[in-house]
Amino acid sequence: MTRAFLACVFLLCVGNAAIADGYRDFNLGAAASDRLDHDLAIKYLSSAIAAPDLPEHLRAVAYEARAEEYYEQQKYDLAIADYSAAIAAKSDWIDPRVGRCGAYDAQDVLDKAIADCTAAIEMQPDNWRLRLYRVHLYYETKDFAAIVADYSRFIAMRPDDGGLLVGRANALQLLGQFDKALADADAAHELASKWSGPFAVRGRVYFARGDFPSSADAWDSAVDRASGDAGAHLAYGQAEWAMGKFHRASSAFEDSLDQDKDEHYAFLWLFISKSLENAKVPQDIVAHFSSMDLARWPGPLVQLYLGKTTPDALLAMKGPDPDTIDDYQCSVGFFVGEWYRMQGNAALAKQKLEAAANVCTAYTAERQYALVALSQLPQGTP
Repeated sequence: MTRAFLACVFLLCVGNAAIADGYRDFNLGAAASDRLDHDLAIKYLSSAIAAPDLPEHLRAVAYEARAEEYYEQQKYDLAIADYSAAIAAKSDWIDPRVGRCGAYDAQDVLDKAIADCTAAIEMQPDNWRLRLYRVHLYYETKDFAAIVADYSRFIAMRPDDGGLLVGRANALQLLGQFDKALADADAAHELASKWSGPFAVRGRVYFARGDFPSSADAWDSAVDRASGDAGAHLAYGQAEWAMGKFHRASSAFEDSLDQDKDEHYAFLWLFISKSLENAKVPQDIVAHFSSMDLARWPGPLVQLYLGKTTPDALLAMKGPDPDTIDDYQCSVGFFVGEWYRMQGNAALAKQKLEAAANVCTAYTAERQYALVALSQLPQGTP
C-alpha cells in the first residue's frame, strides 16, 4: 500500500478522531508514517490494532500499514506476520500479497515469494509490473522457461513493444535457444532500428554461443548507437579479448572508463588485457581506483587486483552475486583465476577457472569467460 493511500484514509478518518482511541491512534500512526517516522508509526498503529473500537474495515489497513513500517526497518518476520494478518482480514486485497512477496524475497524464501506474487497476478492478470517482479524472482530461481512464458503473454498483447522482445530474448539465450533469441532481437530491431538494445542482445547471444567475431560486430553496432554506454564498450572489449586481440580489448576497456571512470569491471578487464599485452594499466587509472571506497561489490575484486586483499578472502564469499544470476563464486573463480595467471601460477589459475566454469550457469557470458581464459593458459598446464 502506498503512503499516499494511507494519507487518504487518514483524511477520511480525521473528522472522527476524537470519537474513539482506535481512530485516534490509527490517524496518528498514518501521520507518523507520512513523516517517515517508522518507530512512532509502529507505536500508534500497534495501539490502533489492539483497540477494540477500531472499525473492522480499517483493521486490514492498519496491519498492512504496520507491515510496511516493519519492512522499512528490515524486520521481515514481523512484516510477514502483519501482511498475513491483513490478508486474513481482507483476502481480496492485492497490496498485502505484493508486500509479503517482497518480504519473502528479502529473506530469500523464493518459493513463498513466487506464490504470493502469483496470487497477486491472478487478481490482476494484465498487470505487467507484477509480472515483471515475478520475472525477477524467476531469474533468482533460474526458471527461464517461466520467464519466457510471462513475456510471451504480453508480447501477444503488445506486439509492437521492442522492450518485451528484448526481455524474452535474454531468457531464451539462457535456455540455449539462440536462434529464437536472435529472431526476437531482429524483430525488436525492425521496430526501432536506431536502438542499441537489439544489438546488445545479439552481442550477448553470439558471445554465449562462442561466436566471438559476430559478438564483436554486434557490440560495435551497439556502440555506434549508444556511444556513451560504458557497458557496451566493455562488452565489445570482452569479445575482442576472447579472440585474442588484447590491444583492441584494452582500448575498448579504456573507452568504457572514459564513459564511466568508476566502472569497476572495465578496470578489472583492463588489468587482464594489459597483462596479456605485457603492459601496465595507466597509473592515473590505478590511482583513481586506489582512492575509491571499495567495500561494496565488486569492490573486493578490485582490491585483489590492487594488492589490498587476498584470494582466500574472496573464495570464502557465498551468496547471490548482485551483478549476475549466479553465486559470487562464479565471478570470483574467474577473476581469482586470472589473478593467479598474472602471478605466473598457471596451475592455480586453471583450478579456479575450472571451478568457475563448473559453477556458472550454462549459456552465460560469465561461463564463457572462464572457458576462454582456460584456453589461453599455456598448453600442458597441470
